[in-house]
Amino acid sequence: MKIVMVMPYLKSIGGATRYGWELSEYLASCGDEVILVSLYTDQTLFPAKKNIRIVDLADEQSLTQSIKFWLNLGKTRKKLFNLIKKEKPDIIFFNHYPSTMWAQKIDNIPTLCYPQDINLLYTNTYINNLPFSKRIPWRFIRLFVRFYDKSKWKYFDEVICHSDFTAKNVRKFYNINPKVMLLGTNTTKFSPKSTIKSNCILTLGDTKIRRADLLLKAAAKLSTKRKDFKIWKIMQDQVL
Repeated sequence: MKIVMVMPYLKSIGGATRYGWELSEYLASCGDEVILVSLYTDQTLFPAKKNIRIVDLADEQSLTQSIKFWLNLGKTRKKLFNLIKKEKPDIIFFNHYPSTMWAQKIDNIPTLCYPQDINLLYTNTYINNLPFSKRIPWRFIRLFVRFYDKSKWKYFDEVICHSDFTAKNVRKFYNINPKVMLLGTNTTKFSPKSTIKSNCILTLGDTKIRRADLLLKAAAKLSTKRKDFKIWKIMQDQVL
């Protein structure tokens, strides 16, 4: 199959970007032709390879945090439309917001969506960490962005979520009943072993946007109360 995978951008190895890239690698390894489409790709981190092509719709100055992104929104959708008309893929796969705002129905090609994170639009998890000068305008602007983004979801033939929690939020905010497909495990890297068990707390985080600083503060407080366990903090790019 030929698959167009639509991503917001590929600039760092982590989070939803990592999922989209690893899914593309898996599909390519199965013999599918994958066209990765985003605003901008750091090709030192995400190089084109066998069965994977990369197409940028804009540049590094047009990412979603910029005014340029919003001014070029219609142009970006048109570029994506022209690309799909030219490539004629078997499937179009939108990998989370804000690329969902580029969604459109083209020639009855099956169009899928994998909304990994809608917190930017529907919670304050992200915006509370923005500078005050950006936080207040975004609280107002996102009301209009929600309406625009939601209007594009009618083009998705299927919505897939990786957890019941995300599916619950999609049902709540988009009035869509998604399929839930739980993520698998690479058993060549992660397999059960007969080891001596020890008391351990494992926490996950990546950047200050998801308040990884709270994990560090909580770990420090816990370590003053108990000495009979270890705390592992797994971050996006390193283990602390």
